[in-house]
Amino acid sequence: MPHKRFLFLSFLSLFLVLLLLLMPEGAPCKADAGSAPQIVQKGMTLQSSGEICVVDYSYPQLAGLKDRKLQAKMNTMLKDFFYPGNLDEKEKEFMRLPRNRDKSSWTEIRDYSAEIIKGAILSVHYSSIGYLKAAAHPTKLYAALTIDLAKGGTITLKSLFRKGAPYRDRLSAAAKKEFREGIEPLEKWNEKDFFLTDDSLILFNLTDSYVSQGIHAPIKYSEMADILSPEGPLRSFAEPSKP
Repeated sequence: MPHKRFLFLSFLSLFLVLLLLLMPEGAPCKADAGSAPQIVQKGMTLQSSGEICVVDYSYPQLAGLKDRKLQAKMNTMLKDFFYPGNLDEKEKEFMRLPRNRDKSSWTEIRDYSAEIIKGAILSVHYSSIGYLKAAAHPTKLYAALTIDLAKGGTITLKSLFRKGAPYRDRLSAAAKKEFREGIEPLEKWNEKDFFLTDDSLILFNLTDSYVSQGIHAPIKYSEMADILSPEGPLRSFAEPSKP
């Protein structure tokens, strides 16, 4: 009996080895078939012809979606959204200013943070910090893009809330808590200036003041569950509709 068991195990081992050798290279494992989309960081360094303007640009890309065409479409959006544009044109504009004719240089770093919420929403917060040689302070810039991963379209702030809900008033009141006394957020803040995390909606670009321009106001979904749309992108955080 021990001899037969040994022979059986030997044949089984040989069969498994042959199976692995015959498997096509790169064949997916079943465990990966239903894997969630992943965020992959990409980057490039851009430079103007006169080497006066230099930008290090990092941006997110998606991987792992079954629909490759949709994934490619979204990846183009994610790359182009905060792309710095034609640096040669920027250099020309830059050099037209009298104070820059001494060949001052401009260096900029463009980066991002990104999060996938409930496997259905990708929200990206882009940030830029630019340094002009000999300038007293750097220049900061913020932007955001939130995408429906099932359809590939952008998600608007309005679509998160019930129809007719006073969401701007509620968000403005909540955001004011982040500002110290004497600094008031803008009344007409741009609805494009928001992004999402796993538990909060975050508003930014709420002031024109350089000192407070970096303030970001997080508002918990639990604070506005009563006005979140039960059919909207954040429906899993919304209170159920009353009969």
